[in-house]
Amino acid sequence: MPFEDINGLLAKVQSGAYQVVLDGNSMSRTNMIKQSQTEVYTKLKVELFGPKGDQFRKVKYIKGLDGCVDFVKKNAGYVFFGPRDALDVKALTDCDVTVLPKGLLPVEFSIPLQKNSPYATIFSEKIRELHERGFIAKWLNDYKVKKAASAENRILKCDTAKDRRQSKDRLTLDQSQGAFWVLLIGVGVSAAAFGIERLFGLTQLL
Repeated sequence: MPFEDINGLLAKVQSGAYQVVLDGNSMSRTNMIKQSQTEVYTKLKVELFGPKGDQFRKVKYIKGLDGCVDFVKKNAGYVFFGPRDALDVKALTDCDVTVLPKGLLPVEFSIPLQKNSPYATIFSEKIRELHERGFIAKWLNDYKVKKAASAENRILKCDTAKDRRQSKDRLTLDQSQGAFWVLLIGVGVSAAAFGIERLFGLTQLL
């Protein structure tokens, strides 16, 4: 790959070696790029849409995900910004499709709303803002740590309960010594009976 992350892509776009393809059926990624406050996306925004955001200098819109993928495959010097999950599936079924190891504009949190909801833009802006400030990453990390700790506690509890069950199933030395006493008594009685039988047998012979 000529680049591995957004910084590498920015350098290629700035040099004119690459342009960006976006799905014309959805403006979500266009809005995310335009509204982003991070330095790298701000520079990319200028390259794609001009200083005022009203030009289409190094961006091309194609209708539909399949159309975007086909266009990039047939035309060198283009990269497609699309949904990661759908592109991963494409890469599995099409050997000519390669997905960058690091996602661009990753969305790790979403809130489903009714189609054409007036709140969609507000929520999108707030989620983007929280993501860029690192809050979502922190919350996800705290959640993972909490789940990992719960899993460890659950494992410890399960192991402890298992040990307790096994300890209940096993006899201790004090509990098992009774069996030895019974065995000794049985051997003693058997030896006495054998001795008596031998004694009476010798008496009868005499």
